[in-house]
Amino acid sequence: YYSSHGGYDPKTGAHTYVAFDGSIGIGWFIGKIEAKFRGSQAMLFSDCCFSGGMVNLAKARTAKDTHLSYGALSTTGSCNVGYSGWRFTDLLLRAWAGDVAMDIDQSGDVNFNELCVFAEGYMAFVAEGKPLYATTGSFDGSVVLAETDRQARDGIGALVQAREGKTWYKAEITDVK
Repeated sequence: YYSSHGGYDPKTGAHTYVAFDGSIGIGWFIGKIEAKFRGSQAMLFSDCCFSGGMVNLAKARTAKDTHLSYGALSTTGSCNVGYSGWRFTDLLLRAWAGDVAMDIDQSGDVNFNELCVFAEGYMAFVAEGKPLYATTGSFDGSVVLAETDRQARDGIGALVQAREGKTWYKAEITDVK
């Protein structure tokens, strides 16, 4: 998981994460994970401008390049700036808490694919971003992140606009009674 600032050089196609006193290529991070992580599957999450570069890099890895299979999700495209105001981080926390709004198939759990699909609509609505996501190799997108926190009800998770006085606000229905 990375959340801060990202960079993109259109001349070279290089994507970077911006550090305190410079930048580090996203490929460096992927390389370190592949060199040090002993598991066979990894989830990658990136919340910054040009964060889709991480998804594209994970998708480009093949079985001859790596022993890992990836599930990757970003806040925005690989050539797009973005600002989520911690909304993406909030989505991840909600997924691991089992927010029923993300249980698209109403199965009683939230899986990686459901998180990605929900994030795609949610981020487009509240942060005007277009998340990218992918799974590679044997990564199973139906891997369960959490059991849901309550029973599903029609309408929970719907994204709406609500007006107070003359001002319109973006909102999400969080419960129905």
